[in-house]
Amino acid sequence: MVKDGLLVSIPRKGLTVRKITPEEQDEIFLLRSAIEVESVKKLTQEITTPEQLRLLKLILKQQEALQNDDAISFIRLDHDFHLSLTRLANFTIIEQVLNNLHNLTQLMGLKAVSKHGRMKNVLMEHNQIIQALEEKNPELASQAILNHLEKTKETLIIVDNS
Repeated sequence: MVKDGLLVSIPRKGLTVRKITPEEQDEIFLLRSAIEVESVKKLTQEITTPEQLRLLKLILKQQEALQNDDAISFIRLDHDFHLSLTRLANFTIIEQVLNNLHNLTQLMGLKAVSKHGRMKNVLMEHNQIIQALEEKNPELASQAILNHLEKTKETLIIVDNS
C-alpha cells in the first residue's frame, strides 16, 4: 500500500493513510469531469443494448454491496462503472489515465460513502447516467455525469468539515 501511494511513512511513528489535499481533489474532479463527459457523449451515439445491460449489472452488484454495507466492494464496483464508460467509448489512453488515478479516487470514494445515504444516492445517479445513455441524449448524459461528480465533491467537503 505504501508503493501504491495509499499509505505514507512517518519516521518513528509508523504508517498513516495518505491525505488528499483540497487542491488535489479539485484537480482529480477537473480531470474526471473532462474525461467522463466526453465518454458519455460518445457513448450516447454508440452504446449497444448488451453494453447497457453490463452497466446495469454493475449497478445491481453495487446495490448488493449497499445492502451488505460493504463500502469497499461498493467503491470497487463504482470504479468499474466509471472505467466501463471510457472502455465502452473505446478511449484506451483515457482509461489508463483513470486507472492511474484509481488509488486516489478509491480513498476519496471511501470517504464520500462514509456519509450516511451517499451509497444510495450514487446508485440513483448511476441510473440517471444509464437512462441518458439509453435515451441517446448527449446533453442529458453530460449533465448526469457532471451532477454525479459534483455531488461526490460536495459530499467530500461535508465529510471533511464534520
